[in-house]
Amino acid sequence: MSFMYPIQYLNKVPVDPPLSLILARLGFQKNKTKLIPEQEERIRKVMDTGILLCRPAACYVSLPIQTMEQDRIVLEGGSEFRSLGLQKLLEKSREAVLMAATVGKDVIERRDDAVKKKNGHEALVLDAVASEMTDTILDWLMLYINNLIRRQGRQLTRKRFSPGYGDFSLENQSRFFQVLDLSRLGLSLNPSMILVPEKSVTAVAGVEII
Repeated sequence: MSFMYPIQYLNKVPVDPPLSLILARLGFQKNKTKLIPEQEERIRKVMDTGILLCRPAACYVSLPIQTMEQDRIVLEGGSEFRSLGLQKLLEKSREAVLMAATVGKDVIERRDDAVKKKNGHEALVLDAVASEMTDTILDWLMLYINNLIRRQGRQLTRKRFSPGYGDFSLENQSRFFQVLDLSRLGLSLNPSMILVPEKSVTAVAGVEII
């Protein structure tokens, strides 16, 4: 049995808002983009609203790798993935960590409401907030896991792989949803294998011996 099993759910992830990354996503260049005070105040206000509407949550589980041959990876419990890219990521690993992160539905509903009201400015800023917050949750989660497993002489791979990236088919999303029981985070999966609400992501990383 894996040392990190069973599934760990973190319903209140304490991430710091990545303000500089949010502004960068909006197209701002440090020391180059100039805003008049009224514009900056307007953007900051929407950013603050979006951050307050985010409900950062995550979960993860570490499973031993039972079989890895060519593009076929089988984890304990029978989860099977096919991807040469993923096989390369896990080539030095004995375990794989499946993880998920979400900002919840509130900020997405507010963004969609802004779109309906043709408030493009607000919708764009809220979308940037939600996107960068989701990535930051996953970054935080990997750091959190690393702090736990380094005590046992292990570490996560520096990179992570998400369904839909490279040759790792989006169809694998259903396996993540099933194994991690993502309904416990308030998520669902639509017929196109997209997580609902938006700005929810899954990923896998390997566990290597230091």
